[in-house]
Amino acid sequence: MNPDIIKAIISKVLGLLNLEKSLLFLKRACDILVKCCSHIKQEDELMNLISLFSSNKDTKMKLTLCYFIEISCEYSFDDELLNKYAAPLSQIFSSFIKDENL
Repeated sequence: MNPDIIKAIISKVLGLLNLEKSLLFLKRACDILVKCCSHIKQEDELMNLISLFSSNKDTKMKLTLCYFIEISCEYSFDDELLNKYAAPLSQIFSSFIKDENL
């Protein structure tokens, strides 16, 4: 598939992410983002998105981010990227573990 089309899909999906959506919708959007970024070999963009969303204080977005991290690590990040991003991902999870709402 044309990388420009995939980038347009990524942009459209990002524009749909908001707190009015259900958790299920947000998770499916994460699935699409991971698959699209992986298809065009933009795994670093996944980490940029993770970093961007990690500052959100809403519980639903935190749950969405945990799912996003899980599937990014499982399906997109190879061993090299997992090692590269281990520290920031651990920091995000550590902060979420302290959150009593999760």
